[in-house]
Amino acid sequence: MTPDPTRARVFGSFAEDYDRYRPDYPAEALDWVLGEGVDAGSHQEPRRVADVGAGTGKLTAALVARRLDVVAIDPDEAMLAQLAERVPDAERHVGRAEELPLADASVDMVVLGQAWHWVELEPAVAEVRRVLRPGGSLALLWNTVEDEAGGWVAEIESLDPAPPRTADWSPDDVGLPEGESQLAAIRWTWWVSVDQVVGNLATHSGIATLPDDEREALLDRARGIVERAVEEQDRGDGMIAWPHVCLCVRWTPQD
Repeated sequence: MTPDPTRARVFGSFAEDYDRYRPDYPAEALDWVLGEGVDAGSHQEPRRVADVGAGTGKLTAALVARRLDVVAIDPDEAMLAQLAERVPDAERHVGRAEELPLADASVDMVVLGQAWHWVELEPAVAEVRRVLRPGGSLALLWNTVEDEAGGWVAEIESLDPAPPRTADWSPDDVGLPEGESQLAAIRWTWWVSVDQVVGNLATHSGIATLPDDEREALLDRARGIVERAVEEQDRGDGMIAWPHVCLCVRWTPQD
């Protein structure tokens, strides 16, 4: 898993659209990473949580809503500015997973939503170990489309030059110590409009970094695909079901 710095830096240029068109995380996924569904002897209830690669604060806001003490960390000041509007009371720092602006043994959990694939694994894992308190955990989340959705979903996914991570995947793929991670795949449905689908696609790094004419042509094709699907479904409200999976990994270091 080698981060692409060009794609990783693109998000700040459309922070507002990212915040508007990316989905929130399902409650069931947060329940799982925060401890529900994990063997009771293998974890502790988190209190202070570092949201790394926090972006515009979608995950930060959900964690704060659960009365957790959250520190949000992101390398992009534009994304943190958007986060400040969403979660004004959250502690915020510019920083990277490979060099966390946190003291040793200072948090109960480190979480990354849609972000672990951008990090350099060896220094990031070392930093997670450094900042976690004994018994603390790393939690990773990815919202992605349902692999077997087919139909219009498969059509628009085929347009993306860098499609999202799929559900055919294991914890060891993310570079954590073998046998120490747990994996959950939380399936959920996102009801969206045509504009929401097209807006979401425009925030995918592989699409956002295309030349302007190529990007607009791709998004026009995607709009046509979704419009036809909405018409065929004929619900009358302009909305359509977008099947998603939230992939979750939880790692509690054993040494």
